Amino acid sequence: MGLVAYLFAISGRDELPGPALVELLGELGLTPAAARQLFVRMRAAGQLAGHRSGRRTAYRLAGPVARQVAALSGPPPAASWDGRFHALLHHVPERERAVRDRLRRVAGLLGYGPLQPGVLIALHDRRDDVDAALGPLPGGAVVRHTRLELDAADAAEAASTAWELPALAADLRAHHVPIRAALAEPGDPPATPGTLRRLAALTNQTNVDLLRDPGLPLALQPPDWPADALRRDLGALAGRWLGPVRAFVAARVAAHGG
Repeated sequence: MGLVAYLFAISGRDELPGPALVELLGELGLTPAAARQLFVRMRAAGQLAGHRSGRRTAYRLAGPVARQVAALSGPPPAASWDGRFHALLHHVPERERAVRDRLRRVAGLLGYGPLQPGVLIALHDRRDDVDAALGPLPGGAVVRHTRLELDAADAAEAASTAWELPALAADLRAHHVPIRAALAEPGDPPATPGTLRRLAALTNQTNVDLLRDPGLPLALQPPDWPADALRRDLGALAGRWLGPVRAFVAARVAAHGG
């Protein structure tokens, strides 16, 4: 899923022809059969939408995945917080484990973090998006929305637990090392498959992990939080690498009539 989202993000396009998307995923290591199976799973999960255009299918991202890709292409949201977490309380019977897993996955994409079993917290109320993505719940499943107010020290500890901030900080610092090294290289890269693959290796998991950053206000951030510096260098990398990669992708899309 991350590779599909990456290709839409770096292409600068809302829609990509299916054959071009399969070919580009092939450059990133997926066989055509694996790519098509991925499309089926993403469409079933509401993450990808497709429509027929002549003899081919054109695809676009959908649901929370589309919103996350759009968020990555713009500036990070302002870190506003009114001193209370929005809390999502849930109970899903064990026999409905697939529903519980979908709830956690959807909530995670929308910025919620698990505080403890059955409790997810977020900085902002996203109940409408959660409810729309989940649809009707099976019998015995309950999802409730409420507010959680804590003092400053407890709120910071809750944020650290829910979003696993120490582990996230370590991951972001690890991503920053090769990105700094790439920025130190002279010259601009060529518009080749190798550049597409290297940019994916440098940024795909980095952006996935940046989506784990809840955008906390300063009062809740650990000291020396690394996300802002990493985002600045990702922007600098895009300034040098995105043009050649986008030109390569555009040529592939044009070859398939896109």
